[in-house]
Amino acid sequence: MSQIITILNTPEYLLILGGILALLVILQIITMIRLGSLKKKYRRFMTGSDSQNLEDVIVHLKDTIDDLYQENSKYQEEIEQIYEMSADTFSKKGIVRYDALDDITGKLSVAFVLLNSKNDGFLMNSIHTRSGSYVYLRDIKDGTCDVKLGKDEEKALEEALNYR
Repeated sequence: MSQIITILNTPEYLLILGGILALLVILQIITMIRLGSLKKKYRRFMTGSDSQNLEDVIVHLKDTIDDLYQENSKYQEEIEQIYEMSADTFSKKGIVRYDALDDITGKLSVAFVLLNSKNDGFLMNSIHTRSGSYVYLRDIKDGTCDVKLGKDEEKALEEALNYR
């Protein structure tokens, strides 16, 4: 026992204990500073800028979220209606300009195709000749025409079918 007391009374041991004590005091001061800062933030959060308490803030946020969910479902329904309507709108096109006659250049004739997402639509062919211009309109169902098409009309139809 006397050996332990002699070791404890040595200056090295007392220096080590003093260092540990100083370190603990510094850590305690840092902890107190952080706790004070945290308390300040907590008080500011609980009182709010216009003296609302936390419960009022949470209730308000829940009401806002409920309103947003209702608006979102309304918008989802409207988007679905727009998608349904857009299925019938023309979304694919094909245009081929060509020379109808060998001696008339400038590609004044045109084959023009408009199709919807179901590949239904029409083909318009405007043929320019010396004596005038002639316009022909043909129905397209499921990407095909019930009348035999010319090569430029087929090219325009193929372009519309492959349109992205």
